[in-house]
Amino acid sequence: MGYGWPALTFTPYGLAGEWDAPRWLATLDGRLGHPATGVQLQHGWTRGRDPERPWVRITSLRKDRYDELEIDRVAVPADAADHAMFALTDVTMPAPLVSPDDYRDRITEQGRRQARRHDEWPRTTWTIDDEAVPASVFRFAGAWAGFTTAGTAADVIVLGFGIEPDGLALTELDDTSAYHFDRHRGTKFPQTLQQSQGAALARLGGDWNDEPDRSWPAHPDHAAALRWL
Repeated sequence: MGYGWPALTFTPYGLAGEWDAPRWLATLDGRLGHPATGVQLQHGWTRGRDPERPWVRITSLRKDRYDELEIDRVAVPADAADHAMFALTDVTMPAPLVSPDDYRDRITEQGRRQARRHDEWPRTTWTIDDEAVPASVFRFAGAWAGFTTAGTAADVIVLGFGIEPDGLALTELDDTSAYHFDRHRGTKFPQTLQQSQGAALARLGGDWNDEPDRSWPAHPDHAAALRWL
């Protein structure tokens, strides 16, 4: 099928209820040409980072994702926590021009240290199709990351800004048309991602495709994280 992934072999999770902002397929995880191991769905007003308006990113990771790698490993909560913290520190990273050369590496390492302590993260309750599930949440630099391993088909990782994680409502997505793609068909890279994003953001009008990525502002949490190293 060229560059891309075949039809999804698992059901991803999306945001339940009304969401006033566009939503689209951000990317798939896993080797091209093989079944995807993860699905990332974006909800927001811009295609890049946005430290001003609310957004949510939901990642669904297949429970059997390591089978594809043919290694003796199974998914555990620590994997989801590590994925969550790496994504959180990445999306909240300030512009490189205002930070030392090793700043990114040091912040990322501190994030991974926090992931290893995920048992100490504050707990909250989410719902999956109206069923309450436990979730763990970590706040950093004005945003947050949380995860739950209670889903039947996938572990769920959520990043958010401008919206509280408590009481987050998720749903299984057999029908992904609200995200402008079809999970039952193969995904072309990068065409399907571009088409999904374009369809979602087109209703905003203007030349959204040329909108620059916004830099995340430096936050006291960044300085505090560096002091721990």
